[in-house]
Amino acid sequence: MDIIATILMLCLIMQSIDCLPKPANHPASNSKKPIDAGNYLKKFGYMKPGRTESQAIQAFQNFYGLPVTGKVDDATKKLFETPRCGVKDPQEDGGRKRRSFSLRIVNREKRYVKSSYSWKPLFSRIGEKRLRWKLTSIGTQILGADEIFRILREAFAMWASTVDGLIFEEVGGGDDAELIIFFAANSHGDGYSFDGSGGVLAHAFYPYDVDAPLAGDTHFDDDEVYTDKTYVGVNFWLVALHEIGHALGLGHSKNRDAVMYAYYTGYIPGKSLHEDDVNGIRAIYGDGGDGGDGGGKGGKGGCKGKGKKAC
Repeated sequence: MDIIATILMLCLIMQSIDCLPKPANHPASNSKKPIDAGNYLKKFGYMKPGRTESQAIQAFQNFYGLPVTGKVDDATKKLFETPRCGVKDPQEDGGRKRRSFSLRIVNREKRYVKSSYSWKPLFSRIGEKRLRWKLTSIGTQILGADEIFRILREAFAMWASTVDGLIFEEVGGGDDAELIIFFAANSHGDGYSFDGSGGVLAHAFYPYDVDAPLAGDTHFDDDEVYTDKTYVGVNFWLVALHEIGHALGLGHSKNRDAVMYAYYTGYIPGKSLHEDDVNGIRAIYGDGGDGGDGGGKGGKGGCKGKGKKAC
């Protein structure tokens, strides 16, 4: 057993993240941040022209199934302080703004939310449901490159299993790719700066116009301590699976058990796509595949390239 695995085991016993080894520039993950309600609501799409802060709080509470008080009560404050995805929550009056994280609620009776964007125009152009992806940086993460690549391959394979014919092809650093993935801290060139450990864990961009520069890209906050199959740190598998959902066109779900729920729920052994996630992705790209917990008859989606065996 290597030294990192030994330390992680001790962390599990001690139930303390403070013992987890971190690069010098990494504060402890999952730390609570003081929250300014107005800025928070604006950041995640709730503060709009003509809407008071109380009305924005009510909209937030309504979306997440909290008591609608219009005040930052204990339940609301607790959710505000929970680490989450940086993509804005669905808004009924959201517009089609290029490079924006906002989207419209397309089907209100469903708990999942699909955006107005997908890769279907590209698929029609190339004659197959194929997306290329590449990882360009692993930042200063404790997880090694092999582990990060393995987890990403497994996450792509799980989404591929939900839609018949959906293929994710892993390509090298010099090749073109629709989905570009990297780790970065603070400001990193896309206009959506990360905020240090805790708070926003990662964000991804919807497909939009398939030729938009940031369409489908996923960025992970390098100030987080990402881990695998342990209760300490931030579970990379869960966050990666969630962000890939955005890159495919899914918005946040109201269902707390869904992968596409905005807030980080912690490491859950055996976590897979929820039926809500599967229904959402199939609403965009059609049926097929085994879909994790969502059922199905088994599809022909999968992975190509360097990650083929891992998928």
